[in-house]
Amino acid sequence: MTELHALGAVASLVAAGGLLLLSAAAGALDRGHQWVSRAAPVATAVFALQAGIGLVVMVGGGAFGEGLHLLYGVALAVAVPLALTFASDAPQRARSWVLAVAALVSLVLVWRLYATG
Repeated sequence: MTELHALGAVASLVAAGGLLLLSAAAGALDRGHQWVSRAAPVATAVFALQAGIGLVVMVGGGAFGEGLHLLYGVALAVAVPLALTFASDAPQRARSWVLAVAALVSLVLVWRLYATG
């Protein structure tokens, strides 16, 4: 199960990076917002699945490097949905930029999750 969690970390990195590139491009070009609307739930699902696998690993007796690992994991799972909630009534271009920021935060969180083991 630990190997699956490691694979999920790579998937989380790809999901956050992909969402960042896609949403920043949509915001800058003011087009392609429908792709951002489709990618955000996918990234959220990847992060939530990764958090669930992490919980299974923890309950199964797996250890993590620091207690902050749990905090960063929860923050990663809620960053994009929280951004979507804040930007729900915003125009599409602004919503894309908010998601770009959330994706950047997610990338930083994935990096911190690697660092905290």
